Amino acid sequence: MSPHLTKAAPVLYCTDLNRTSVFFTESLGFIEQSRYEAEGYLILTRDEVELHYQRRDDLDPVSNDGNCYVYVGDIETLYHAFNSRPGVIHPNGRLVEQPWHTREFVLLDPDYNALRFGESMRG
Repeated sequence: MSPHLTKAAPVLYCTDLNRTSVFFTESLGFIEQSRYEAEGYLILTRDEVELHYQRRDDLDPVSNDGNCYVYVGDIETLYHAFNSRPGVIHPNGRLVEQPWHTREFVLLDPDYNALRFGESMRG
């Protein structure tokens, strides 16, 4: 039997575990699954998505280029839910149809990691 990959979780950097947790739990409906304060590590979940955050005190949010892609179902409903909260959706991240047959939108977390949410337009 060959190995079978079952799940992936991006590890993104942040400067403040508490601020990151509050953003995701209060604005995006995630749950704080685990926090390891001494190690500077945070795990957030929502449905089948798991995001890991590692604290980096030397992180410059303005030059941070962290990003991840989250596949979703019913992107229209999710977009409207997130967009109803001020400042959550990136100003240039509105819901659009992409040439690669997805509908996507982008938001930035407090440390400017880009989270792109997408849904396939193919059956």
